[in-house]
Amino acid sequence: MARAGVFPQCLGRTTAIGTPVRAQLESSAFTNLLIVRNYSGSLAAVFTFVILISTVSTLFLYVAAAVAALKLRIGSIFAALGLAFAGFAFWGAGRQATLWGVALLAAGTMAGRRVRDAAAEQGRQLALAAAASLNELGAARFAAGDLRAADANLSASRALCHDAPPGPAPLVCLDGAHALGVVKLWEGDAATADTLLRRTLQHARGASDPVPLTVAQLLSQLAQVRQAAGDFAGADTLYRQSAEWFARGGGERSGERVEQLGWLAVLDEAEGKVRAADSLV
Repeated sequence: MARAGVFPQCLGRTTAIGTPVRAQLESSAFTNLLIVRNYSGSLAAVFTFVILISTVSTLFLYVAAAVAALKLRIGSIFAALGLAFAGFAFWGAGRQATLWGVALLAAGTMAGRRVRDAAAEQGRQLALAAAASLNELGAARFAAGDLRAADANLSASRALCHDAPPGPAPLVCLDGAHALGVVKLWEGDAATADTLLRRTLQHARGASDPVPLTVAQLLSQLAQVRQAAGDFAGADTLYRQSAEWFARGGGERSGERVEQLGWLAVLDEAEGKVRAADSLV
């Protein structure tokens, strides 16, 4: 069961000849604990108590199987008879043995859940590490001008992040979505680029302490998407918002800020606003 991931992996380790030493030691210690718990009774009473606990622990499996059969309507009559027999066996085992069986079942369930959660978290961390490596590889391919390879790497990174749990997305996933959106923009896939960049922008704005320059760059790239789609009014609005966020980040005279003002001038001139374009330039 430890090798199947139900119990901690340490219980599945064996010696060179295949002896599960730790599992045997812990099971023996628990058996001794039960014996000490009933030290006041005779040896026969202690043996009977241990047997009853073992029987009760097994009965839970029969109950689960019978309930499942009834729910699936498979052999309903036999399932009902099995459920009735399990109830009779619980009654025959007595209150003390039944309560001990419930306690053991609860402890095993909690241990199994912790093991599964730990395994899931380990797998998630490995997936995020792989996604980060794919992001770096995709960025290198993009810098080299290989858009197809960059798209493949970043799409694979996004697939690894697709099953992330609810809540704030990991930073590596946001970086990957952002980079993929830029690649899609260069490839001319404006619809996908718009979806990816808007989703990343939503997370960037929703952060407890948003980084102004990051938000500004995302707005600028979304504006380029709108401009490529011929939506000059939408691009104009996004460029203006980008310029405001650059100003918040202390980038009033930065190259990015100048670029935003230049794009605004181009858009204003394209719309026939020559006077506004002159003032911006």
